[in-house]
Amino acid sequence: MAARSRSRRDDRDDTSASPRSDAYTGILFLSLVAQIVGAVFLFLDYKEYPEPKPSPPPAAAAPAAPAAPTPAPKAGG
Repeated sequence: MAARSRSRRDDRDDTSASPRSDAYTGILFLSLVAQIVGAVFLFLDYKEYPEPKPSPPPAAAAPAAPAAPTPAPKAGG
């Protein structure tokens, strides 16, 4: 059986080491906060609208279409 070589992975204690946060973690947090704030503003804007839908305006009577002009008789025919 081949002997295992010793590596850094064997020296590390996995229970105490946790990944460190970097700039991308901060950007993710900032975008989450921005989306929550946007949803709150959207809800506040939606609440400003009246509850019942307004009734449509009354339909006005359409004016009668003018009669189509009659073609003029051709001369010389």
